Amino acid sequence: MIAEGAPPSARKSSDGDVGRLVGEVITVVLATGSGFPEIELVAERVGTSVRTLQRRLNAKGVTFTKIAQQACRVVAQQMLKERQTRIGDIARALGYSHPAHFTRAFQRWTGFTPRAFRGRSGVIGRRGQRGHR
Repeated sequence: MIAEGAPPSARKSSDGDVGRLVGEVITVVLATGSGFPEIELVAERVGTSVRTLQRRLNAKGVTFTKIAQQACRVVAQQMLKERQTRIGDIARALGYSHPAHFTRAFQRWTGFTPRAFRGRSGVIGRRGQRGHR
């Protein structure tokens, strides 16, 4: 992240910070396997305090919650596309206590259920049928 007293040219280059932060959050989600990441872990990973991270995100008009949700959506989509993992296992990996909770969140994020997304993505199911679970 860019230091508070950085010149305007350095601050302008920080526009990619939100994208980089989403990447860091994705890394934390995958590394912990506990779903929704704690802001403390992400702040430590990017080398700043929680308050500074919140302040910088606020200055860019985003919240940590929005970034964490985006990261979880990206991880879920990757798991649905690339891995032949059961939807219930994906739900647990993202910290949902029940697959139905994950399904509702995923549908809110994408407009599709995980099963429909998987079918649209052309993923071959474990039984060799397109999108079958």
